[in-house]
Amino acid sequence: SEEGNNTWVSFPNQISYCNWKGDGSLDSVEACQASCLGNSECNGVTIRLIGDEIRNCLMKKCGENAYDLRSPIPCPGEDCQSGVWDTYMYIAPPPEGSGSPKLALQYLLQYAMGEKSWLEDHPDTMSSDAALS
Repeated sequence: SEEGNNTWVSFPNQISYCNWKGDGSLDSVEACQASCLGNSECNGVTIRLIGDEIRNCLMKKCGENAYDLRSPIPCPGEDCQSGVWDTYMYIAPPPEGSGSPKLALQYLLQYAMGEKSWLEDHPDTMSSDAALS
């Protein structure tokens, strides 16, 4: 979901260890995210699912691009973290025009030179949008 230019970015199978700012709604992922947006101290959530049920909605306050993400501790084991853990961060895009043309060209060059496949790395791209060889 989006609000303004910010957007939720998912980090599957990752737990954020940023500062905890409270518990949010367990009704749905979207409701958990809405709980975060209603808390001025929150810019991310970590959600734990067991089966189809949300068991935790942990509201987080992280620094810019410092999400302190870690993989869950597998079970069985001491201090294991059962279930599926996913983190979602509410992120503002970089200011328009602040990107690096050099980095953009370096990224595209690997596809232009045939070192990588655009369609494999960007499967949602329609084949008619990609250059034909």
